[in-house]
Amino acid sequence: MNVMVARLDDMTRATAPVADCAFAACLEPLLGAFRWRGNPRQLAEAATAHGCLDLLDFRNAMANLDFASRVETAKLKDVDCRLLPCVFVPDDGDPMVVLEAGQTPGTLVCFEGASAKTITTDSLDRCGRVCFFTLDEARVDTSPSQKGGWLQSVRRRFEGTFVLLLGLSFFLSLLALLPAFFVQAVYDRVLATHEHVTLAFLAVGALFALACDTALRAVRGAILARFGARLDFLIGASTIRKLLSLPLARLEKTQIGSQIARLQQFEGLRSIFTGPMALALFELPFVFVFVIAIAAIGGWLALVPIGLAFVIAGFGLLAIRYARDASGRAAGSYGDHQSLLIEILSNVPAIKAGAAEAIWWRCWRSTAA
Repeated sequence: MNVMVARLDDMTRATAPVADCAFAACLEPLLGAFRWRGNPRQLAEAATAHGCLDLLDFRNAMANLDFASRVETAKLKDVDCRLLPCVFVPDDGDPMVVLEAGQTPGTLVCFEGASAKTITTDSLDRCGRVCFFTLDEARVDTSPSQKGGWLQSVRRRFEGTFVLLLGLSFFLSLLALLPAFFVQAVYDRVLATHEHVTLAFLAVGALFALACDTALRAVRGAILARFGARLDFLIGASTIRKLLSLPLARLEKTQIGSQIARLQQFEGLRSIFTGPMALALFELPFVFVFVIAIAAIGGWLALVPIGLAFVIAGFGLLAIRYARDASGRAAGSYGDHQSLLIEILSNVPAIKAGAAEAIWWRCWRSTAA
């Protein structure tokens, strides 16, 4: 493992300052403190293509080794010894691995990435970022009986992001009501009394609300874009890991075209979490905000959207069963279609030599119909 860490250091030095090489040097002592039982090849595959340049690359490398992480801003003396080992990145220094508490009270045993030495320090007043790591058991356990499956592990990993998106959607739902109340205030307070000053204040407030709405939507879009990029990487990595872990007998029974068709279906999962469907899912829990607003203005008129919601939900439950069966049949037909296409493209010389173009054309028409 030391040889592999040295190679990571060399690779990092080619593209980064010496201070950034300290992150690569911190991998081996941190994994050793966790009693990691991997091999140098796994460590090399976990590191990014350009090495460990910063804390983000370091966390991504640990995530590829099935370690979940969280970052806090604190002083070194505030680190709970029960959460060790961890990585401490001071504001004015190089990263270090905090291994354990020292034998002398008020000291910590640390590994300095820049000097590659283990020291005992009593300078605990430094501020910086503390990154704690825990082994993600949900990712290690890939058995079919795992409760919740892969989506459950994604929910736990991005739980903070989901809470942030729900909070932004709640405030955006409140801001969406302001144009309606603005129009009502204009008719009730301005047109009836001809108060131009009131209209000016209402206009300023409406413009400020629109600016806040635009800014919050931009922030939510950026968060969804970053989440989509991370999800795209996780889907690809998890799919390939699962594919390589399957028995050889199961892979030999499935044609290559069918496997490619099934892998392409995972691309639709990313669009669900980053497209209009994701926005609808995040805004759906706050429909009650609009219902309350309708009840406050129109009274019993709020029963109309409530009744329509129940009707739409009933039709949706009835349509799910048929849509599920139809999507299953479409997926199987698409897999057969792809398998036949790959087989035709792989055997074009043989088909032309045997003058079998018409036969293969009829087979293609039958699967494409």
